[in-house]
Amino acid sequence: MATAAMEAILKQYGYDHAKLVLMCFTKTRNKRELIAPSIWAVSDLARAHPAWSNRTTDWIAAFDKVDLGQLHALAKRDRKVTKQRAAIATLLFGFLSTKMDTQPAARMAA
Repeated sequence: MATAAMEAILKQYGYDHAKLVLMCFTKTRNKRELIAPSIWAVSDLARAHPAWSNRTTDWIAAFDKVDLGQLHALAKRDRKVTKQRAAIATLLFGFLSTKMDTQPAARMAA
């Protein structure tokens, strides 16, 4: 399924995007986490937050600090409620926002 995910991403979003997604796994500690839900989650975040993913060096460095295996394990525990792809993307967003945002987080209303 990982191969099919990468082929679909390549076809839909092009070589540069597919390469960036693949580098998030192959150039970091997450080499063993190259599975479809995680691949799609990374692709979704890269497209949703181009200001982050365009800073390729910082983006890859942030991925080297996250344990995608742990995020996937958490997502699997909640699969009756949320699709793994969406759960991983949400968990990953929480982590990446602390590493990639240059603006202080807005306070949530009580």
